[in-house]
Amino acid sequence: MRERAPAPDLARGLAGWLAAICAQANGEKVGVCESLQKLLADALQQITAGRTTPAVNTLSAFVKRADQAHTAGALTDAEHGLLAGNGVYLIDRLGQPPGRRH
Repeated sequence: MRERAPAPDLARGLAGWLAAICAQANGEKVGVCESLQKLLADALQQITAGRTTPAVNTLSAFVKRADQAHTAGALTDAEHGLLAGNGVYLIDRLGQPPGRRH
């Protein structure tokens, strides 16, 4: 099903997971959450507008920020895997020509 979902729906799903992770954030995680939420909101706007290259660049920054937060201990292994993994998946989906999707 995920393979058939439009990219904006996938980004909104990722935003939902991020909101759940950040719901009770404190300390350093608050800043990480704000940064990740802004990046993801920007990427969603770009995806919705059909601006693939800027969306991929913003999602790459999202994944990099999640990696940095994980290294700093602000995200757990599970949180990092969920956020970064789905960010990479979205990047891959945006980079695929429509005919390659199943």
